[in-house]
Amino acid sequence: MSRVVFWISAGEKFVEEARNCSKELREVMPGMVHILFTPEETSSDGFDRVAQLPERTAEYWYLDSVRYFNMAFDLLEEYDECLYLDSDLNFMSPFPELWRMLERFDIAAPMGSRRVTAGTFQELPPCFPEYELGLILFRRNAVVKELFVEWERLHWEHFAIYNRNDQPSFREAVWNTPELKIERIPSEYHLRWNFGVFMSLEVKILHGREMGEWYPDSPTIDDVRGIVNSHLDMRVWTPRNPRWRDGVIPEDNYKDRQ
Repeated sequence: MSRVVFWISAGEKFVEEARNCSKELREVMPGMVHILFTPEETSSDGFDRVAQLPERTAEYWYLDSVRYFNMAFDLLEEYDECLYLDSDLNFMSPFPELWRMLERFDIAAPMGSRRVTAGTFQELPPCFPEYELGLILFRRNAVVKELFVEWERLHWEHFAIYNRNDQPSFREAVWNTPELKIERIPSEYHLRWNFGVFMSLEVKILHGREMGEWYPDSPTIDDVRGIVNSHLDMRVWTPRNPRWRDGVIPEDNYKDRQ
């Protein structure tokens, strides 16, 4: 089974962020093929290969992003299983078990933190939530290609409905692809720590940028690493609480309290 990890980034800042993300992943899980898709001219440092994409054409960046995703799918024809990652991920420990999801499903991604962020062209039940698209694990097969084509079609035709967001259109595309076998993975593999989070068991992947530019007294990534796995029972934490340094609730010794 041939596997690949890839990023899609545009703009020097985000290309460099993807490069650092790739290097960090190699430290945690060496031996995988890493490919960067980008319209920028850049070196392959940190990647096994850089694949050139055409220049942006859309008024909205997310339309190019969905278009680029379809291009990346076509260019990855030598691989059977693919893992897409946003550039602002950090890795706590290896996660080889994620690949096992593709033994049973065509695609796996985390459930959207806000569940539903915008409307859809057709009315969907609110209990059918969005997926977070910072981590998408998929088999490279015909039904997944059908999903991605439908995702791009919806995005171009109804972009005003989706509120400049690619997650609502993806949600609707999944709804429109009933033959797709898709599953959600828990937040421990894609922890949107900036929002405030619920955790159970070990957190392995963090998603989010440091907030110092907007919240001067906010935690660094190293702070987050030291807090979220302070114990592995059910727990909650938010960096937006001024007392974020107190750690998760309940604290690690809560079972010893009288």
